[in-house]
Amino acid sequence: ATFDIDKGLFTLQVPKETAGEHFEGLQMLTSLLAPKGSRSAKPLVEDVSAACSEGAKGNEEEDEEEFDWQVEQEVYKERSEEELSALQ
Repeated sequence: ATFDIDKGLFTLQVPKETAGEHFEGLQMLTSLLAPKGSRSAKPLVEDVSAACSEGAKGNEEEDEEEFDWQVEQEVYKERSEEELSALQ
Protein backbone atom coordinates (compact mmCIF):
# COMPACT_ATOMS: atom_id res chain seq x y z
CA ALA A 1 0.00 0.00 0.00
CA THR A 2 1.16 3.53 -0.77
CA PHE A 3 -0.07 6.97 0.26
CA ASP A 4 0.31 10.06 -1.96
CA ILE A 5 0.47 13.01 0.44
CA ASP A 6 -0.06 15.65 -2.28
CA LYS A 7 -3.26 14.03 -3.60
CA GLY A 8 -4.40 12.46 -0.33
CA LEU A 9 -4.78 9.05 -1.99
CA PHE A 10 -4.16 5.56 -0.70
CA THR A 11 -3.25 3.02 -3.39
CA LEU A 12 -3.84 -0.64 -2.55
CA GLN A 13 -3.13 -3.59 -4.79
CA VAL A 14 -5.02 -6.70 -3.76
CA PRO A 15 -4.79 -9.81 -5.97
CA LYS A 16 -7.97 -11.71 -6.82
CA GLU A 17 -8.60 -14.97 -5.03
CA THR A 18 -9.31 -16.60 -8.40
CA ALA A 19 -7.03 -15.25 -11.13
CA GLY A 20 -8.84 -14.23 -14.33
CA GLU A 21 -12.28 -14.01 -12.67
CA HIS A 22 -14.42 -11.20 -14.17
CA PHE A 23 -17.10 -9.28 -12.24
CA GLU A 24 -19.98 -7.69 -14.18
CA GLY A 25 -21.59 -4.35 -13.30
CA LEU A 26 -18.86 -2.90 -11.09
CA GLN A 27 -18.96 0.38 -13.04
CA MET A 28 -22.59 0.97 -11.96
CA LEU A 29 -22.00 2.53 -8.54
CA THR A 30 -25.69 3.32 -7.95
CA SER A 31 -26.73 -0.32 -8.37
CA LEU A 32 -23.93 -1.47 -6.08
CA LEU A 33 -25.04 0.94 -3.34
CA ALA A 34 -28.77 0.19 -3.70
CA PRO A 35 -30.31 -1.92 -0.91
CA LYS A 36 -30.76 -5.58 -1.85
CA GLY A 37 -34.56 -5.45 -1.46
CA SER A 38 -34.96 -2.55 -3.88
CA ARG A 39 -34.50 -4.72 -6.95
CA SER A 40 -37.85 -5.70 -8.38
CA ALA A 41 -38.64 -9.36 -8.96
CA LYS A 42 -41.59 -8.57 -11.22
CA PRO A 43 -41.07 -7.99 -14.94
CA LEU A 44 -40.29 -4.43 -15.96
CA VAL A 45 -42.39 -4.71 -19.14
CA GLU A 46 -46.16 -5.13 -18.83
CA ASP A 47 -48.55 -6.50 -21.46
CA VAL A 48 -51.30 -3.85 -21.45
CA SER A 49 -53.68 -5.83 -23.66
CA ALA A 50 -53.71 -8.71 -21.16
CA ALA A 51 -54.43 -6.32 -18.27
CA CYS A 52 -57.39 -4.78 -20.12
CA SER A 53 -58.98 -8.16 -20.82
CA GLU A 54 -58.92 -9.08 -17.12
CA GLY A 55 -61.36 -6.28 -16.32
CA ALA A 56 -61.74 -5.22 -12.69
CA LYS A 57 -59.31 -7.87 -11.43
CA GLY A 58 -56.38 -5.92 -12.82
CA ASN A 59 -56.97 -2.89 -10.58
CA GLU A 60 -55.07 -4.28 -7.57
CA GLU A 61 -52.42 -1.56 -7.78
CA GLU A 62 -55.06 1.18 -7.76
CA ASP A 63 -56.53 -0.19 -4.51
CA GLU A 64 -53.25 0.27 -2.65
CA GLU A 65 -52.96 3.48 -0.64
CA GLU A 66 -50.18 5.72 -1.88
CA PHE A 67 -47.91 7.25 0.74
CA ASP A 68 -46.32 10.63 0.13
CA TRP A 69 -42.69 10.22 1.20
CA GLN A 70 -41.81 13.86 0.64
CA VAL A 71 -41.43 15.89 3.83
CA GLU A 72 -41.80 19.65 4.07
CA GLN A 73 -38.36 21.12 4.74
CA GLU A 74 -37.47 24.36 6.46
CA VAL A 75 -34.20 26.26 6.51
CA TYR A 76 -32.56 26.04 9.95
CA LYS A 77 -32.95 29.23 11.95
CA GLU A 78 -31.01 29.93 15.14
CA ARG A 79 -33.42 30.71 18.00
CA SER A 80 -32.83 32.86 21.04
CA GLU A 81 -33.17 31.61 24.62
CA GLU A 82 -36.49 33.47 24.96
CA GLU A 83 -37.98 31.74 21.90
CA LEU A 84 -36.83 28.33 23.12
CA SER A 85 -38.29 28.84 26.60
CA ALA A 86 -41.59 30.01 25.05
CA LEU A 87 -41.86 26.75 23.07
CA GLN A 88 -41.73 24.64 26.25
